[in-house]
Amino acid sequence: MIHTLFILNNRGDIVIEKHWRTATSRSAVEFFWAKVQACAHPKDVPPVMTGPKHYLINVFRGKMYYLATVTCEVAPLMVIELLHRVADVFVQYFSKATEDVLKQNFATIFQLLDEILDNGYPYITEPNALTSLIAP
Repeated sequence: MIHTLFILNNRGDIVIEKHWRTATSRSAVEFFWAKVQACAHPKDVPPVMTGPKHYLINVFRGKMYYLATVTCEVAPLMVIELLHRVADVFVQYFSKATEDVLKQNFATIFQLLDEILDNGYPYITEPNALTSLIAP
């Protein structure tokens, strides 16, 4: 399902990059960022885009873009809900999900992403279950 999760700041810089299946080229992020810059406001960015090689599904939360790349047809609302859940888990763990906080807690974030997604498929998304596995 999800090949790569990119978390971008509001300048288009990659803060976190996590690959599950195959490494997605950063050209997908460049394509996405060109579309973002063409929009007047972050809320105007379409949640689902068709890129040259991937479908790009994104949400904007707390001045951060959570961008998932997929290569096959999936239910986009499921991926959007998953991205919102990832952002919610980060807020629950770190009280806010800003660029600095994500960089400071890099190791914990990768552990969380490994539990939330198993080979790109949603696995454990319930915050209570995650806190029992990984201490906040």
